[in-house]
Amino acid sequence: MADIRNLDLNLLYVLHVLLQESNVSKAALRLHLTQPTVSGMLARLRTVFEDPLFVRTSHGLHPTSQALSLKEPLSRILGDIDMLIQTAPFDPATNTATFALSTNDYMQYVFLAPAINALQNAAPNMRFAILPAEISSLYEKLVQGDIDLAVTIPEFSSTKLREQVVYSESYVAVFRKGHPLANKPLTLKRFLEMEHVIVSPTGGQFIGPTDIALAELDKRRKVTVSVSSFFALIELVTLGDYTALLPLRLARKFQDRLHLIRPPLDVPGFDVILAWHPRTDSDPVRRWLVDSLTAFARENMGTG
Repeated sequence: MADIRNLDLNLLYVLHVLLQESNVSKAALRLHLTQPTVSGMLARLRTVFEDPLFVRTSHGLHPTSQALSLKEPLSRILGDIDMLIQTAPFDPATNTATFALSTNDYMQYVFLAPAINALQNAAPNMRFAILPAEISSLYEKLVQGDIDLAVTIPEFSSTKLREQVVYSESYVAVFRKGHPLANKPLTLKRFLEMEHVIVSPTGGQFIGPTDIALAELDKRRKVTVSVSSFFALIELVTLGDYTALLPLRLARKFQDRLHLIRPPLDVPGFDVILAWHPRTDSDPVRRWLVDSLTAFARENMGTG
C-alpha cells in the first residue's frame, strides 16, 4: 500500500462519494468535477489501495469487499477531519499554509505582487507560489488542486468555478517616446496605418479586443507581431515604431518610456476576477485570501 504521507485527502472524499453513488457520472455531478477527472482519481485510488475497489456490472459499479470494508471508517475519518477544520480557529498570523496562484505577467506585476507583499504583514508564515497562467488547463488545475486560486478574466474562467470580481480595467493606446506621431492627434486613420503588436494569451493569435471593435466599424488593422508577454510587448513598442493597446494600470508604470493616448475607438475594458473550485468553499484559508485580495484591490487599485 502507498505511503500515507503521499495520499491526497481529496481522493478519500472522492472514494466516499463513489461508495454512496456507485456511479462515476453521479459522483462527478456531486463533486462538481468532470467524469474523466473522477475516473482518473479512481485509478489513483486503485493504486493506493492495491485493489480494483469497484467492478463494472450491468447495474453500474459494484464495490469490492475491500471497498465495502472502507466505507464505515472512511465516513468516520472524513467526519473527524470536518470537525477538526470547523473547530480549529483560523489565524493568518500563525497559519503556515502554502498557496498556489496562477495569473499572467500583467496581473502579477500590477496587482498580485503588491497585494501579496501587503498580505505578508498579516500572514508572515504563509507561502505563496505565483505560477504562470495556463488558460487551456485552468479548470483542470483548479480541480486537481495544482493551483488554489486563479487571477484571470471571466472569458478564461468556467461556469463550474466560483468567481469574485476584484477590479475593472480599461485600455490605453501606447507608442514610444519620440515616435513621429507622438505630438499629433491619434485619428482612426493614423491608428490603422500603424504597425501593431498584440499579446496573445493562448499563443500565436493575431486578433484581440481591438480587432473585434474594429470589425464593428468594418475596419481592420495591421498586427505585425504577436507575443505571449506584456513585457515583451512593451519592449517592442519602445524599440520600434509600433503601437499597441495596453491595460491602463500597466501602461502608467512605464510612462517614462511610453506615450499614452486615448484610443481613437471604443474598446471595452475587462474585469479581473479571482476564480476557485467549489470544493474549497469551506476552506478558511481560501476564504481569507479571497477576502484579503478583494479588500486590497478596493483600497489600492483605484480607477482603471
